[in-house]
Amino acid sequence: VPAGEKPEAGELRRFLSQSLPAWMVPAAWVLLDALPLSPAGKVDRRALARIDPEPEARATVQDAPRSPAEEALARIWAEVLRVERVGVNDDFFELGGDSILSIQVVARAAEAGLQVTPRQVFEHPTVAALAAVAVATGGEAGTVAVEGPAPLTPIQRVFFAREPADLHRFNMSVLLVPREPLDVASLEHALGILLDRHDALRLRFAKRNGEWTQRVDAPGGPVPLTRLDLSALSPALSDAEVEAVFAAAADALQGSLDLERGVVRAALIAAAGRERLLLVIHHLAVDAVSWRVLLEDFERSYLGGENTRLPPATTPFSRWAVTLETYAGSAEVARELPFWRAQADAAVSRPPLPLDGTGGDNGEDTEATSRAVTVSLDPAMTRAFLKDAHRAYQTRPEELLLAALVEAVGGWTGERALQVDVEAHGREPVFAGAEGIDLSRTVGWFTSVHPVWLDLRSAQGPGGAVKTTKEALRRVPYRGLGYGVLRHLRGEAFAAPPPEIAFNYLGQIDLLLGGSALFDVDPEPPGLPRSPRAARPYRFEVNAWVRDGRLTVSWGHGERRHRRDTVERLAERFLAVLRDLIDHCLAPDAGGFTPSDFPAAALDQKSLDRLLGNLQSRGGRRR
Repeated sequence: VPAGEKPEAGELRRFLSQSLPAWMVPAAWVLLDALPLSPAGKVDRRALARIDPEPEARATVQDAPRSPAEEALARIWAEVLRVERVGVNDDFFELGGDSILSIQVVARAAEAGLQVTPRQVFEHPTVAALAAVAVATGGEAGTVAVEGPAPLTPIQRVFFAREPADLHRFNMSVLLVPREPLDVASLEHALGILLDRHDALRLRFAKRNGEWTQRVDAPGGPVPLTRLDLSALSPALSDAEVEAVFAAAADALQGSLDLERGVVRAALIAAAGRERLLLVIHHLAVDAVSWRVLLEDFERSYLGGENTRLPPATTPFSRWAVTLETYAGSAEVARELPFWRAQADAAVSRPPLPLDGTGGDNGEDTEATSRAVTVSLDPAMTRAFLKDAHRAYQTRPEELLLAALVEAVGGWTGERALQVDVEAHGREPVFAGAEGIDLSRTVGWFTSVHPVWLDLRSAQGPGGAVKTTKEALRRVPYRGLGYGVLRHLRGEAFAAPPPEIAFNYLGQIDLLLGGSALFDVDPEPPGLPRSPRAARPYRFEVNAWVRDGRLTVSWGHGERRHRRDTVERLAERFLAVLRDLIDHCLAPDAGGFTPSDFPAAALDQKSLDRLLGNLQSRGGRRR
């Protein structure tokens, strides 16, 4: 290239791809006039992290799919992750994937005639590797008609054991804003298909002799759709007053569920010249992952009418409940008892979190007193959090978040150890006896909750905190599914008091709920989803999600137990620690392996470090 001229990007990529060994060929290419520098004259890694490669520069020719299975999976990954192109050697999680989005991959693969499992996505995170283990299927659509009694699942038993006030009001809901007027007959038809297809939407609950039971009602029942036209009020009321009437109607719908007669309500509300469709489902019958399935099926059914074709039916929720009950009596889950008892023993002497609210320990701590402090990362740091930061230690988003949580709370309490209740999506059919179970498009409340003891007292620096947290979470069997089975189905007791902090990473919720051709989706609809009289189960509920390119973290708390300024300092400290962890992971000298990266080797961290050190001293390449 003549001096003073920039090389042509495609020509440069071709030259280096042909000249370098395969393992040295970059996964992405960016041409810069100069490297960005900090005021001190050093390379500004944070500025580099903000540079997003052009879509056509993300892969070389050697990354192109080579088989129908690879072509299908590459297309599915691009759709799920909303990226322009996916190469066969791209890592799903380095592209921004997570455990919830992996379920979408499984579901769409089944529709394309390929059978894979969420566990296989984790174990084979590239298109090439996953295609090698995928099994071709017919991909035929169908429905499974289910009715009759079913055992309660662990998370459902947790709900009833807490005896919440107004237990009929513990909902999840979405507000759909149609882009064009809806046809009511087509709307009722689509809702009817949802109810018939997904047995969890037909659940009925009753308390008999002090015990709660559930059963699945027969398909073909009435569609719970309410129509409310507020248009006549519009001329006489201001926009704000119309919105207040709409909010009151939505709140009334939130409080209208009856566990014995139905767990689903829908309302088509017309006001101020526009329509809105509010869907309210009791949490006993739905979770966050379920909404993606419901909205896809609803849109296809509305548009398809009598000719609707839906993706292949998956395992009914009630069958999963029976499978868990059988698993509770197995020797396999019993083998987890030593792990969970050790977790409890480690946390048994932990001091309670400090209280500084106006109510003291005897003050009211209900949903009526619940407040939230919310903080966010900027888009550039969020991109680094979702993608580049995980290459250093082969981590997942929740591992960085929990490391930051322990450090932030430790800065408040003076103790770098914390017991946390971690929520997971719970769709883990990985144990013996779960063969043939596919939950990727099953609707229901699958959430699993398990305690984890995170002890960073011996961790050195940010790298040590990341590695220690990662290993603590990777040691949890089956992402914690067995804990709920042991405690709530088998009746095992554990010594430690329950955690005071709950943590839940919801993933990229705009990828989970977006993409509709008919609706704009608002995941925060009006109306109170929970009864204000219900007791709060935790001191803090830390929920994290990515939406509109920003990682957002909400710290739910009771205003009678903790002052807002206390929680604000905690939340800001958390964000500062998380930024430091991300910066560390982006540093060129950061990184390393941990024992969970080599599960068959049975090494501890010291042995692994010694082995890798020996290899490096002999000229081995360090990743």
